[in-house]
Amino acid sequence: MTGVAFASPLPVAGRQIGLTVAPRDRAEAHPPQSSLSSISPGTLSLLGAPLDHGREFTAQDKDGAPPVVIVNRTLARLLWPSQDALGKRIALGPGDTESREVVGVVRDLHTTLDTPTGPQIYAPYAQVPWPFGSLVLRSSLTPAALREELRRELSGIDSTLPVAPPRPLESVLLGTLARRSFFALVLTFFAGTALLLAVSGVYGALSYLVAQRRRELAIRAALGARPGQVLTHVLRQGLLLGVLGVVIGAGLALASSRALAAQVFGISATDPLSYAAMGFFMLALSGLATLWPAFRATRTDPAQALRAE
Repeated sequence: MTGVAFASPLPVAGRQIGLTVAPRDRAEAHPPQSSLSSISPGTLSLLGAPLDHGREFTAQDKDGAPPVVIVNRTLARLLWPSQDALGKRIALGPGDTESREVVGVVRDLHTTLDTPTGPQIYAPYAQVPWPFGSLVLRSSLTPAALREELRRELSGIDSTLPVAPPRPLESVLLGTLARRSFFALVLTFFAGTALLLAVSGVYGALSYLVAQRRRELAIRAALGARPGQVLTHVLRQGLLLGVLGVVIGAGLALASSRALAAQVFGISATDPLSYAAMGFFMLALSGLATLWPAFRATRTDPAQALRAE
């Protein structure tokens, strides 16, 4: 083992304990809401969350010692926008009789990968214990060897202790996206179906158009139009349909950008690069759907087409 800590709940596991923060230096008409995590000394370092200033918890921050907390940047800016948060005192909710000193300010941690960070408070587990929690381990052992080592050590402490199987931190982080990933999968399926129907529609429309204009294309060929010119002519019509579809689709997407904003994280619902990439992709598909009807148009025999008329 190269590092061991304990957190309740794990700050990056999604499910958090919420509370109202009550600063002791003034009365707040609308106290902010914050998440709370009780952690052992060294947890923040183990999770890769460096302190902006102040200190982490130590073994001296135990039950009966002066109560302390660490706050994240967001909460520090929210409560003390133009002051140093170190040395300030807060209560963990209106029922908390303690005056807890802020001893550190830490970088914001995402509780989930798909939401912005909010106010966060960290308290020493010895001072704010909960009947559940997660061991945070850093080890060079393989997952299987680590699992056996944990089972042996925990059995020596309490053989009846319920323990969930260990999971890599990456798996825990991805687990916060489970619901959104399911909805994304469903939407992707329906979007793929709609895309297939759209491509089939463009192909069918162009095939019908080529069949209806067979005589005209035959006359063009008889008058000296080269196959490349006929191909370009039909492709242009197919791409025109694609451009029209992209313009209408982009307009509808912009009109519903407020609803789309709730489904994306990290990029704007009106991100121009995303619109440009999707527009190019749709035009490329329109070109592919048009290619076979256009190629068939170049294979039209003028004499046979005019004789059929």
